[in-house]
Amino acid sequence: MTSLVVFVDPLRLASVLAVKPTLAMLAQCPAEVTWLPMRAPKEFRQPPALTDTVRERHQRVRQAYRDHDNARYAAWQGLPAGMPACQVDRDLLDYALLLLSRDAKAPGLLLEVARHWFGSSTVPIDAQWLVAASGCTDLQLNYSREGNSTLVAHWALVADLGIFDAPAFLAGDHLFIGRQHLPAIETLLTGGTPFPTN
Repeated sequence: MTSLVVFVDPLRLASVLAVKPTLAMLAQCPAEVTWLPMRAPKEFRQPPALTDTVRERHQRVRQAYRDHDNARYAAWQGLPAGMPACQVDRDLLDYALLLLSRDAKAPGLLLEVARHWFGSSTVPIDAQWLVAASGCTDLQLNYSREGNSTLVAHWALVADLGIFDAPAFLAGDHLFIGRQHLPAIETLLTGGTPFPTN
């Protein structure tokens, strides 16, 4: 059975939108799956300036198009797409995801974080919220003991793999960046060859 590692940024809508299609794919072609946190680059959302460059205008237009496309896709999936309004303890969130990385509850936590974050709630995603959402009752205690070293090792792994955006998928030895590659990943998981051969 091929292993699949899914890197998701729960605070980026474009990344979270891959969770449900990935679960649907895994229902058809089971794999040993691991869900890991990833911090995708910030999106370009600067307000127009008086001395706006052509590059900045193009970046803003492309980002607006992506936002619109993601909002439509989120509505189709039943996920909110509002502007975040709460604080988040990002290190603790990433650590909670690492704790659940091989647990069947991991995708549920990812979606719950996204519903809260993009649902424009003002309740912070802090230790209390994460304990309730993840079921990890010893989250804070474990984080104080090993959280920093665990996260440092995880980010070193991400850097070694060359992952620069989320969602990213490591299927066996093949790395894919972006949810548009799910058909190729499904082909790989079912024993096919998604790459042309001579």
